[in-house]
Amino acid sequence: MSIIQTTDASVPLASNAGWNDVAPVPQDDGPSPVVPIAYAADFRETMDYFRAVQLSNEHSLRTLALTERVISFNAANYTAWHFRRAVLETLNMALDDELAFTEELCKQSPKNYQIWYHRRVLVERMGHASEEKRFTAEVLDLDSKNYHAWAHRQWCVRRFGAFAGETAFTEALLQADVRNNSAWNHRWFVLLESSGGEVSRETWGQEAAFAMARADEALHNECPYNYVRGVARRSGLTLAGFPFVGAWAHKRAREQAVVVVPLSALLVDVLEAAQRNREAAELCGVLAEADAVRARYWERRASLL
Repeated sequence: MSIIQTTDASVPLASNAGWNDVAPVPQDDGPSPVVPIAYAADFRETMDYFRAVQLSNEHSLRTLALTERVISFNAANYTAWHFRRAVLETLNMALDDELAFTEELCKQSPKNYQIWYHRRVLVERMGHASEEKRFTAEVLDLDSKNYHAWAHRQWCVRRFGAFAGETAFTEALLQADVRNNSAWNHRWFVLLESSGGEVSRETWGQEAAFAMARADEALHNECPYNYVRGVARRSGLTLAGFPFVGAWAHKRAREQAVVVVPLSALLVDVLEAAQRNREAAELCGVLAEADAVRARYWERRASLL
């Protein structure tokens, strides 16, 4: 769908009366280009006219439509996006349609830096992010680890203080996929940003309990173990300050017929925090055999203990 269109894209610009006053500017590859690129005729014409309006710095509805045409050929053309933003600002355009335009393009190319940056600028200019949670949730529904969608959501949440509902959002994502490390990261981000880093001991305990409950769902998943380590470190309490974590880790380790490496690795940290270094070193020896890829690490860890 074309949001703003003053020219028929199916008609060559040279045949369009609306562009009769513009002299296209061909690409200059020098007098003897070694390997000239065989551009398609419609692409070449579009870019020739785009170069012309750049040189004249024309900000009008037709140049806005022209940027849309350029972007249709290459949505990563950062020069076209930059020029488009300048035209929108000069014309003082309402940005709702432009937001819809970026949403449509983003669904076609969800990992395009230029589209996401353009959308951020639009949201900043509009002064609100009322559509961004819905929009990013839809993108994440297609790819729950889309870095661009997460970065945009976190920027919006921080910029507009839109923390309400974010913890529940991460819980829903982790219920769908407990291994979603992006959701774990966002939960940590929300925890610290919403509190200004001043998290109560009670909340730290709740977060540690949440992580252990999720660990029960997939013992080989490293995300909840790393999360609870972060809780222990950031709270300043160490794992010894959360005795239920140690009790859980000991119980689960005894229940396993084989060594679950992430679980046993957490147990090493628990034992070290409790100053039970001999037991921790012995467990490192077990891990050196069970976790062959990191055997040297576990040997070194044992020697330090």
